[in-house]
Amino acid sequence: MRNSSGVELEPEYRQSDIVPESLSPTSELALSSSPTTESLTVDASVPAALNVPNFGALAHVYAVTSRIAGRLNAASISEDEHADLLRRRQLLLDKELTGVITRREQNELEYVRWSLDRIEDARYGQEMDVLEEAVQRYERLEVALRDFNAQIAKHSETSRRQNKRNRW
Repeated sequence: MRNSSGVELEPEYRQSDIVPESLSPTSELALSSSPTTESLTVDASVPAALNVPNFGALAHVYAVTSRIAGRLNAASISEDEHADLLRRRQLLLDKELTGVITRREQNELEYVRWSLDRIEDARYGQEMDVLEEAVQRYERLEVALRDFNAQIAKHSETSRRQNKRNRW
């Protein structure tokens, strides 16, 4: 059994990683542990500030790792569970098309659709991310070529004007 103590290890954050206290929500409750009872008690007389980590520049990394974790979780589903979700979706869609679906079943249908989307994302999401990046590169290339053509047209026009002046 684990013994509680008043001193718990705290993660070390740099001051720049912590939201300023003026922006942090405060509470009128402070938690303290009793070493003898191993339970938490609430001391309402001591205000406690909540220091929330600020991901800042690491927000992109956090988003990517969250996406990967979600995909790993969804990829762990068995084929039987996937087939069961597909059957449930079909039954609920049949009810929806006949107009006899209840509100609870409509919510269940949304959940099943969401679950199937997560599974599909786990299976094909990485490839879709690669394709999306390729599309974004082509779009950036299109913008760069458009800018290049505009520069060529501008210099061409300038050069034509100079040639006209030189002829006269």
